[in-house]
Amino acid sequence: MTSLSSTSVGELWADGHRLPAGDALHLPDGRSYRVGLDPSVPAGFRLLERVPVSAEEVAYIDGLVEVRLEDGGVLWGGEGDHGSQGFAARLTASGALVWALFLEESNPFTRVAVEGPQAVFRSTSGVVVRLGVEGPGPA
Repeated sequence: MTSLSSTSVGELWADGHRLPAGDALHLPDGRSYRVGLDPSVPAGFRLLERVPVSAEEVAYIDGLVEVRLEDGGVLWGGEGDHGSQGFAARLTASGALVWALFLEESNPFTRVAVEGPQAVFRSTSGVVVRLGVEGPGPA
C-alpha cells in the first residue's frame, strides 16, 4: 500500500486499478462511504458514514473473476495487496468505474453472479455481498 494524496477514486482506478484500502464503497465522483460487514442484512454490509478519500491508504487490486453484462460492462471481483482483502466492482463497457466495494477482511472475491437487478459476490472465506448492478448502493 502507498499513501494517497488528494485525488478521486475514479482517478485512482484509471491510473492502475487502485482503490483506497479501507472498508468502503466508492463512487468515481469522489463520494466514499465506510461500510461494515453484516450478514444479517440482505446486502451483507451496512453503509456507515461518508469518508474522505484523501487520507486513505491505497491498494493495488487484482481481478480474479468477471461477468460480462448485456450493456458491455463488467462485474469484476478479486483481491487487494494482502490475502485478507477483497474487492467487488462494476465497470462500464469502456472500463470506467461505476462503483467499487473494498473490504480488508473479506478475503478475495472469486465468484460473481447476476441475480435479477443484483450483483452477488462471494469470497473465499464465505463473505457474500449484494449490490445493485445499475446503482452503487446495496440492492
